[in-house]
Amino acid sequence: MTTGHTRSSRNRQSSASPARRTAILYTRVSSREQQEEGFSLDAQLRTLRDYAAANHLHVAEEFLDVESAHKTGRRRFNEMVRHLRRLAPAKRLIIVEKTDRLYRNIKDWVTIDEVGAEVHLVREGAVLSTDSRSAEKFMHGIKVLMAKNYSENLSEEVRKGMNEKAEQGYWPTRAPLGYLNERVGKRSYLVPDPTRALFVKDVYRLYAAGTHSIDDLASYADEKGYRGQRGGHISKSVVHDTLRNPIYSGRFVYKTVEYESKEPRLISRELFLQVQARLHGTNATRENKRTFAFTGMMTCEHCGSAITAEIKKEKYIYYRCAQRCAGHSTVRQEKLQELLTDVVRTLEMPPDMADQLVQGLKDARQSVREESKQRLAEARRRHDRATRLIDAAYEDKLDGKIEDAYFQRKRAEWESQQHKAQQEMEALTRADHANLDTALMIIELANRAYKLYISRPPDQQRRLLNIVLSNCTMANDRVTPTYRKPFDQLAEWGSRANEENAGSGSPDPACPVWSG
Repeated sequence: MTTGHTRSSRNRQSSASPARRTAILYTRVSSREQQEEGFSLDAQLRTLRDYAAANHLHVAEEFLDVESAHKTGRRRFNEMVRHLRRLAPAKRLIIVEKTDRLYRNIKDWVTIDEVGAEVHLVREGAVLSTDSRSAEKFMHGIKVLMAKNYSENLSEEVRKGMNEKAEQGYWPTRAPLGYLNERVGKRSYLVPDPTRALFVKDVYRLYAAGTHSIDDLASYADEKGYRGQRGGHISKSVVHDTLRNPIYSGRFVYKTVEYESKEPRLISRELFLQVQARLHGTNATRENKRTFAFTGMMTCEHCGSAITAEIKKEKYIYYRCAQRCAGHSTVRQEKLQELLTDVVRTLEMPPDMADQLVQGLKDARQSVREESKQRLAEARRRHDRATRLIDAAYEDKLDGKIEDAYFQRKRAEWESQQHKAQQEMEALTRADHANLDTALMIIELANRAYKLYISRPPDQQRRLLNIVLSNCTMANDRVTPTYRKPFDQLAEWGSRANEENAGSGSPDPACPVWSG
């Protein structure tokens, strides 16, 4: 009797308890960074699971998306829609944090509405279904439009910020091969990648020399152990894109507009143009647009903006601050040529000083060679040491003494040391017989610079100035130069000697600038 009564009681309780409904959880974050941080997804999942438990809903599936809801075609969203359509209409129930987590575009809203799913918006305290009142659906539609408008405004602001950054001369997006993004405060800038910047320089040098094709350079990357920014092999297409990207030479193209770059340069503009000529199968190195002789080499002393040029009356060229700041003035090209003439004239030394320098260089030739031999031996020692370390570590990996991940990390480090040592050895070998000749050519060029400058047209004057100067600032009728090494030392000596009437203070001919 007792047993039968108990069974009957349980049957009545079971029939009185409603069957638990099943539900689908949908969470979304906008970026891979948010996914890796994990906070947003974890918080959403915890909130939705608590809601399901409190409302006696059984969670059958969980769909996690890492994409913006502004665009249609999200992978996990589409999988969820297909899953819903396989279910009976009464079992189509979605739990989501709030409207903008589920969609920020009209098409996805219509898709969910056509599926006929019941949507629980936890943060908004709302439940939408086919039975919802028209006022509830209307308010939900307003929220979708607001989410869509917010997303579009956000995208517009991002684009505006990127355009502004490009106009200021800074690369606005992810760093290309050879650079890294570095954040300073709220701004991101490019800095040379310690390893891949070497590869970019090698690629340009080898391709310009005509010794390597693009296929050869891709193989070269593998041989030297270079990898792309995500750790993969550097393909032919990556090599080709690298050779065509002008950012390495001080310019970049963003949305079809070319800008002067303030990011650090990896190669010269001349080398870039030489590579373009080979890529296009021509010997021309002309720019695609009209250029002026002295643009790109001066900045405004007052605000730091570039000095740009313009033509007036179809024949007169004027140079001015690009931002037209309060302290700027406009200078005719003829006047600017005169100012730059004084800059070049400073390099000219009295004959006795030049003779002393030449004799000192010849006397120091043997010590220069000895120093080069010592540095070459040291570089070879570092290269051989790195090779031995790689071989020994490889043996340890085969014997199971170290893990493969540790071996790969250390090998990359040692191969980088090998590469640097190899480059130094090649440079020292090339320079061994050229040190004295190069120094003599520099002295000769410095002494002839003024005569060469005044006898050449503006475009050839610019080429000479590029050799001698690294940058100048301009204010009103004054140009302040920054000389390249070692011309800075020659300019200092020349000025000092001229002030002392050709010379009572002769320089030490064994100055380490030259003996080094």
